Amino acid sequence: ALHSGGGQDWDKVGDAVHAYLGVDLAHLQPLQRSELAEGIIERWGIGRYIDTADLEAMGTNWQAWVNKHFGDSARIETEVPFDYCAQDGSRAQGWMDTLIVGEDGVRYLVDHKTYPGKDPEAHIRANYLGQMATYSRVLESAGIKVGGIFMHLPLLGQVWEVRF
Repeated sequence: ALHSGGGQDWDKVGDAVHAYLGVDLAHLQPLQRSELAEGIIERWGIGRYIDTADLEAMGTNWQAWVNKHFGDSARIETEVPFDYCAQDGSRAQGWMDTLIVGEDGVRYLVDHKTYPGKDPEAHIRANYLGQMATYSRVLESAGIKVGGIFMHLPLLGQVWEVRF
């Protein structure tokens, strides 16, 4: 069962969830998904926070959401690197969790956050709007059309759309 967040190892939960969701789960058999989840939980040492069934459920829910909104043939790019320099000289560098590529080439940005709390809207507003705005600028500066920005909260089984 899922535990509330916090503690010195909570960042490992986020890393483990990202590792699992970053795999093309749609092309794995159920036993492969289960073995993958078990291995990730063991390697990251997060068994006191989540178990194999929890991680598998997050992947199943994620795939269901993608299929519902973008079809089962959607192309998913994960851990997309970027290096950005704004006109004012400020720089940003990192990886975008997920870009879903629509049939028309439009990208939909999704960021996974392992927030387990009770007020996701306030948490997103307080902590992630700047990050999402930067990602959007990065894509647009590269001539990539952004069709939508979403925050996926796998511990809550929710996806929130971010609009500016």
